[in-house]
Amino acid sequence: MSNEKLDQIEVKLDRLAKILLFQKAILNFDEAVTYTGYSKSYLYRIINKIKHSKPSGKMIFFARKDLDDFLLSNKIKSQQELDDQANNYMMNKPRK
Repeated sequence: MSNEKLDQIEVKLDRLAKILLFQKAILNFDEAVTYTGYSKSYLYRIINKIKHSKPSGKMIFFARKDLDDFLLSNKIKSQQELDDQANNYMMNKPRK
């Protein structure tokens, strides 16, 4: 087999591995790094902001749902939502 074919197979296997990873409910630290796209050092820096477990006192585990909740926290409203909120405020504001 040519090197090009082997490279294509390797890329496809990597994609499949990531798809399977994203189906797991519990992720270890290295899997969480891959899942979030953060570097290891950054994930260590913010680890206390994310729910996690250390059952043996050494290895770190995350529930995928907790990672999702963290990644989707601090939502920023769209311009449409801000406009709607301003319009609702103006329409419901008591007149003097």
